[in-house]
Amino acid sequence: MFTALYNYVVEKLGIRTNRYFSEKWIRHHFSSERAKEFMGVSNKDLSVFIFVDPPSHAKSYMGLTALVYAQGADIEDEDDSWDSVGGGIYLVGVADISIESANMMALENVVYRFTNKVIDQLVTRKRPAKALRIVPIVECNNNEFQSVSLSTKILQTATLRNCRKGMPFNQDFFKKNISSDFVGVFTDKVNKMGGIQTLNQYMSEKRIYVWKNCVTMGNVHLTRSEVPSLDHALETLVTGLIQYKETEHGASGKTQSNTDDSATSLILNCYWSYCINVSGIYADMQPSPLLP
Repeated sequence: MFTALYNYVVEKLGIRTNRYFSEKWIRHHFSSERAKEFMGVSNKDLSVFIFVDPPSHAKSYMGLTALVYAQGADIEDEDDSWDSVGGGIYLVGVADISIESANMMALENVVYRFTNKVIDQLVTRKRPAKALRIVPIVECNNNEFQSVSLSTKILQTATLRNCRKGMPFNQDFFKKNISSDFVGVFTDKVNKMGGIQTLNQYMSEKRIYVWKNCVTMGNVHLTRSEVPSLDHALETLVTGLIQYKETEHGASGKTQSNTDDSATSLILNCYWSYCINVSGIYADMQPSPLLP
């Protein structure tokens, strides 16, 4: 299955390297110069999908991305087509955080600050906090207890900011690839490849954009951490995506000189947010019972 898909990407899509994404496409869609204002994004009911790729060991990296989906609008401009049915997908937050020690409080601080910054930018006079539905998507491959803490911290932050919250990951909605009810998701070859396909589809349809007010954040282990520029955060993301290829350990964009955590976070965010969107389960999503 994976060999066939890999051959399709290389031979049919014209990507003449052993990588899964076209460098031209990636640089075109994830450039700060092409960052866009929202079009067709709801001010009354907006779901914010926050994917967390936690670090697996001390002195590792943590990837975070946040996506929102437009409702659709009949708009065209000189260099991009607009899908009036599906609408656009906006990257509203991206970060690749160096974690210097295995400190759970530091990890919780990362997701707390990231979630807060995303909410700060999305809330406007016309779009109150109650219009936002925060949906945490936390990978559970390495440590389920860690994932419970991170998912709960995102939901608690949403509560503190007076946002709505949704936790779709339970057996009523998903029969496989989720952890215990109301915790998070497992990553395997199938859903990672699904994310690669979904991101390639979004780019080919010219539907995915960097939001003009996209947020990022710096390392939390520094006493006075400097927030990197959006250009720097996007370059880290772009480098990871460009390097994504099949390795002996599966699809990866990690090399000796760069990390792929924000890239992996975006890929899997595309997959899981798409699954949640097409399933139409918003009305039935319940807050996590893990919340006090």
